[in-house]
Amino acid sequence: MQNLILYGTLTGNTEIVANKLVELLTAAGKSVEAKNVNMASADDVAGVENCLIVASSTWDDGLPCSDMVDFLEENANLPDLTGKKVAFFGCGDSNYVKFCGAVDILEEKFTAAGGQKITDSLRLDGFVESEANQQKISDFANRLAALL
Repeated sequence: MQNLILYGTLTGNTEIVANKLVELLTAAGKSVEAKNVNMASADDVAGVENCLIVASSTWDDGLPCSDMVDFLEENANLPDLTGKKVAFFGCGDSNYVKFCGAVDILEEKFTAAGGQKITDSLRLDGFVESEANQQKISDFANRLAALL
């Protein structure tokens, strides 16, 4: 696949954002697929031809959601991402000390595997449906569309 959004979600907010990004990027003429980390494997990561967009909500003390943690533990040695673009987003709550800490962890893991981060990560605070967050999602999609 050309571009993949690999997301972990517990409440569904990150999935909502992933699907919105698919909609916006497809409308911009980009080929992109979203896949829940529960249904993904290291082969999916290795099969990305252009850009891997990785996302998770943040839980506990700044950690990715449990589904993403499981994926990262099962795939401790991620496939080589050298030459592949990577981007990141996450949902969180700024009332917690480590706001969107999951994004920091994902950035570290996937760039350590050789991925080239192509844009600032999207960090959404609170309800993804809010007007401010919808604008941030749209802006992120526009940045990605220009880089894919």
